[in-house]
Amino acid sequence: MSMPDAGISAAEDAALEEQIKILLNRPHVVARSRAVAATLPTAIDPAAFRVSFSGIRHRQWLYGVDLVRGDITVTASPGGAGKTSLAIGMAACIATGKPLLGEQIWGGGDLKALYINAEDSGAEMRRRVASFCQHHNIAEQDINRLYVAGTDDPQVQHLSLLRTSDKNLSVLDLEGFKQLDSLLDALRPDLFILDPLVALCGGGNVNDNTVMSLVMRGLKSLAIKFDCAVLIVHHTRKGGDQTNAEAISGASAIINLARHAVMPMTMTDEEAKWFGVLPSERLQYFKLVDAKSNLAPRSAEAPWYQLASEELPNAEPPTYPRGDRVQAVTRAQLTREKTSAFAGPEQRAIRFEILKLIDRGLTIDGEQAPYTPNSNGKNKTRAILDDAMAVVEKATRARRQHRRSSPRN
Repeated sequence: MSMPDAGISAAEDAALEEQIKILLNRPHVVARSRAVAATLPTAIDPAAFRVSFSGIRHRQWLYGVDLVRGDITVTASPGGAGKTSLAIGMAACIATGKPLLGEQIWGGGDLKALYINAEDSGAEMRRRVASFCQHHNIAEQDINRLYVAGTDDPQVQHLSLLRTSDKNLSVLDLEGFKQLDSLLDALRPDLFILDPLVALCGGGNVNDNTVMSLVMRGLKSLAIKFDCAVLIVHHTRKGGDQTNAEAISGASAIINLARHAVMPMTMTDEEAKWFGVLPSERLQYFKLVDAKSNLAPRSAEAPWYQLASEELPNAEPPTYPRGDRVQAVTRAQLTREKTSAFAGPEQRAIRFEILKLIDRGLTIDGEQAPYTPNSNGKNKTRAILDDAMAVVEKATRARRQHRRSSPRN
């Protein structure tokens, strides 16, 4: 028994040794080990380990500074925040060679992307790709270097990075990695996306730090072997600080062994006030927080994105007279409202309450109706002034009560 590392418990150390024994005793692993051993030099040459400044390769960026060849990026957020829509957009940018989301695409044309989704069907993935392309005016023939496999694809159904051993331990699924190797060898993508990680590790425990270290190292090896970037789509813990990489769920090895991590964060009420976004539209916006960056400086200015709704031309009347409405991600150019930039908290609260009022509208005879600025004539019942004064009264009530209760000199 080896002595445990300072950062590894005795139980983890024992589990790792058991995994190694299981892996090393498999016949094809033994054969491969012997083949590798036969190619190794009999003596170690110290010169091979000396530092040389000549011929240093440039970092092979692929998409801005978020994706780099030979390494892993993790994007994580709660469900519905936009991480899959963003990942689809990134894949489409790579496959078209166009900076559709505002980030530079490095490496010229003829780039390819492979998206494996173990949560959505192939049909749903095609809808989402079609929505993105429709919103950004991308023709079908221009997206033919994007390969997509959904959860109903046999390649995905039989793919798992983990399995459970006879002794109920989570271990690497070497067959799964072999399948991934064959897929990458056949398609040779520049970007490889796994979405979501937990669904592709269903045969084991993603909270097991020891085995997830091996999973991440295995994916890193594939990224190096095929000179591609790997993007892992993952979830965050409920109640965690969504600005911190520690909120990413599962074993800490997932984030520790990734070179970069970005986290989509839905716009807050306060941010909506600053940008003048209507309350009903707030959930359409998210910012991309730079949670971890080992290869480039972390950015303090988070870019904003919007989830636009696109109606696909796939109506099937009379049952479905309208096409599916599917969200598509786009870069948002938000600026703080001039009135908000110089207003205090109370003025921003008043403005926000009035925006909510306009957005909500009126209910007249059981039907929704918009407000009108007219206070007389036939539109008098829809005049906004009285209701606007009421929400201002509500927004300033606390200050007025504080003034009345304060002692006078």
